[in-house]
Amino acid sequence: MKNVLMIAYYFPPLGGGGVQRTTKFVKYLRDFGYNPIVLTVEPRCVRKVKDPTLLSDIPAGTEVHRTFTIDADWLFKLLYGLRMVWLVHWLVRTVFVPDIQILWLPFVRRKMRKIVRSRSIDMVFISGTPFSSFFLGIYAKKRFGLPVALDFRDEWIYHGEYFDNPPGKRIQKREKRMEETVLRYADMMTVVNRQVRKNFLDRYPFLEKIPIEPIPNGYDEDDFRDIERTPRSDGVFRMVFSGTLYGKRRNIGILLQSVRELISEGAIDEGALFIDIYGRNAASNVLRKGDESFACVHGYIPHRDIIEKTLAADMLILLVNPGPNCLPDYPGKVSEYLRTGVPILAIVPAGGSVDEVITRTGTGFVADSHDLAKVKETVLDCYRNWKNNALEIHPDWDEIAKYERKTLTGRLAKQFDNLLT
Repeated sequence: MKNVLMIAYYFPPLGGGGVQRTTKFVKYLRDFGYNPIVLTVEPRCVRKVKDPTLLSDIPAGTEVHRTFTIDADWLFKLLYGLRMVWLVHWLVRTVFVPDIQILWLPFVRRKMRKIVRSRSIDMVFISGTPFSSFFLGIYAKKRFGLPVALDFRDEWIYHGEYFDNPPGKRIQKREKRMEETVLRYADMMTVVNRQVRKNFLDRYPFLEKIPIEPIPNGYDEDDFRDIERTPRSDGVFRMVFSGTLYGKRRNIGILLQSVRELISEGAIDEGALFIDIYGRNAASNVLRKGDESFACVHGYIPHRDIIEKTLAADMLILLVNPGPNCLPDYPGKVSEYLRTGVPILAIVPAGGSVDEVITRTGTGFVADSHDLAKVKETVLDCYRNWKNNALEIHPDWDEIAKYERKTLTGRLAKQFDNLLT
């Protein structure tokens, strides 16, 4: 069995969507002849949400090495309290580039040396974000001569609104040089869909020389065991969104405005529709005054609990912002939504990766995220169909099964086989 050093900043007991991908790879890699040795951060050092229930996914006997780090979020909390927001923005744009987790690198390099010297490591797999972790690929290649696989859970340079202002564009040039540098040391890459793969090849033609495998985020059948979808009788059309609303990147405002107007116009009965929002979100940043009558922002809840909430919903919400740069965006929860069998309302760019998968699997309804009139029309149609017991989808379960975590891990292992032979 070959040993893979898997480097992932986000790993249980840290919670959130970014944890799932690497955790599930670790869970199933041994079934395909690879022994994962995990190198991650010491959770007590970081100011992130914790979900200890995710530890149950780590197979017994898995080596997990945790390292100290300095988390700038603690400093930012102090500066916010002192109303020095300008200083936080300056530090993020000039010092902590590409991300604040760059402070982890000196500590993880030291631990890498110890692991490589004491264990027979065959290759290194690095999952990002944080993108600063990819600099460890350069270190692994130069110092130890190991094959390096880079896993992009998100795109680094090519995404919607992060670089829309002039300071952001200056940062983009700097980070593009960083991205190109780390990619020149990669022996293989994994990305979440074909559009992301195309973006990389368009930017860096030299990547034609290495395999870039699209492996989407998936669902784990084990997570759905012993959870049944049970009908409710409260007479409310309940919509559920789970995840973090990253500022403007996943803006729920167009949905809230649609519902607000439909209630005001009398098209939807007041109290007959309710939106539950789960994740690390502040209500003050999401809801307007009066929205509490049809929407509630809940905090982060454990992963299994969110699956129960989605299975109890009448409709699930997917959000991707409008614009051509957002076409490849692929929220981590997509595949779990597919598996629930609950109708999905995808407010996403037309022709984007989420539009394509919802249409192909027959799991929901798509409204372009720049078209308020279309969003209103789709919400109203879904509400009326629900009211008439006619809200139906026709899932292609054979297609959905391709997103099962063990199946996806098998695809990853096949790429490892090709790389190491």
